[in-house]
Amino acid sequence: MASFPLILVGSLVALGLGGIGIIARRAWLETGCAVLLYHRLHHTQEMEGSEALFSIDSDRFRSHLEALQDAGYSFLEPVPTLAKLARGERLPERSILFAFDDGCCSVWEDAAPVLEDKGIAALVFMTTDPEAFVFHLPTNPQRRMSENQVTALVKRGWVIGAHGASHLPATAMSTEQFRTDLSRSIQWVESATGQSVEEYAIPGNIFAERLVPLAREEGIHRIWSASPGLVAGDQFQQLLPRMGVEGTMTGQELLASLEPSGRAWRAIISSGKRLPVRLLGAKRWLPVRRTIFRVMAGISLNLNFWKKVIVAGVGLVAALLLGVL
Repeated sequence: MASFPLILVGSLVALGLGGIGIIARRAWLETGCAVLLYHRLHHTQEMEGSEALFSIDSDRFRSHLEALQDAGYSFLEPVPTLAKLARGERLPERSILFAFDDGCCSVWEDAAPVLEDKGIAALVFMTTDPEAFVFHLPTNPQRRMSENQVTALVKRGWVIGAHGASHLPATAMSTEQFRTDLSRSIQWVESATGQSVEEYAIPGNIFAERLVPLAREEGIHRIWSASPGLVAGDQFQQLLPRMGVEGTMTGQELLASLEPSGRAWRAIISSGKRLPVRLLGAKRWLPVRRTIFRVMAGISLNLNFWKKVIVAGVGLVAALLLGVL
């Protein structure tokens, strides 16, 4: 007869697998628009460490657009799309909206010409302090876009949102610090564009619901995460999802990640990645995260890596349980 500890472990495993199944099913059944999230472009062959995930070669970026176009995806313009979201209108299936976080100069120099060749505009969420760490990365330092460049993008149909002034995680700041950081970001964008800021993207994808009212008080209408999912448009989504695009992805890998099975894997992996910050809090987790990226600099911690980790972990647990039984 199985012992109580074994029954307990088996029950916990069953609950975990059940939770994974629920997450996967929800992602599988989603409908709407995929907002593709990029950060920086570059012209070197390959980046190392975390930049391999957050920075993409310009030619590979162009190949993403071509693959999406060949697969029959339609490209949405940000201004009418955001207007539809404000009215609660449904967004079309197999549609794409492009977004960039941080506002590095490569968005202006490299991404904009590629997109505009195909008549596409995008969303940019600006980190506004030029001394923020995202503009001084050791492997791929890029300056912040200038006010003139931001203004020029707006005239071409792009929409500029806020991404905080410092790029510090919201939950690592006090309430007043968060309010000040967001306000500074909004003021810079409004000064550059002459338009009110209604979009805000969460720095580091670390947020708390208690901060939503504060963002609303600053005039923010929509808060965007970096958690995977589709934007339906006619359903309430407190944090709008965006699909992060890794710099190592080929066009075909990107397409696969947008299919139902790919979205299910994204959702499972994203749920696992959020656990440490929930358990430890942002202030404790971020130094650990930086250490992990530094120690594992030679390993690409991309979707394929985490798929293998999950499959191996489930297989190991199953083997251990079967061995005991």
